Amino acid sequence: MKHLYPINQGEEVYNRAGHRHNIYEKQAQELREIARNDPNYFYTYSADYLSLSVEPYNPDDIKRHEEQLKKSLFRTPEGFQTILKKDKSEYNKHPKKPHESKIDELNTVPYHEEKTEQQTKLFYDRGAPIKGSNKKDF
Repeated sequence: MKHLYPINQGEEVYNRAGHRHNIYEKQAQELREIARNDPNYFYTYSADYLSLSVEPYNPDDIKRHEEQLKKSLFRTPEGFQTILKKDKSEYNKHPKKPHESKIDELNTVPYHEEKTEQQTKLFYDRGAPIKGSNKKDF
């Protein structure tokens, strides 16, 4: 590995995991750069197997970028915004409005016909209608 990642003379080497200038993280980042810029080869840690492939992007950097993107949705040039503003069309919607598919279903098949159809299915499937089926709906 020393021939792949030469360390310059006079360069400070840090091998502790929590240090910002960790030499192993620096070498891994250089290897990711090589793998990212070379589309002709697939880099792995094994010469015989394709497992343990080298990720061309650092997963920590991707998570950090996603967090920044998520936070930027709540920040505006005026400052931090906790409540997102609604469109004017959202104020005119009823809060209990059913889904569009349910509206289409209600427009095509009337409720009372659908109920009688379900009762006949239950009668032929189980032998008798449900108790209290002769009560009015409303």
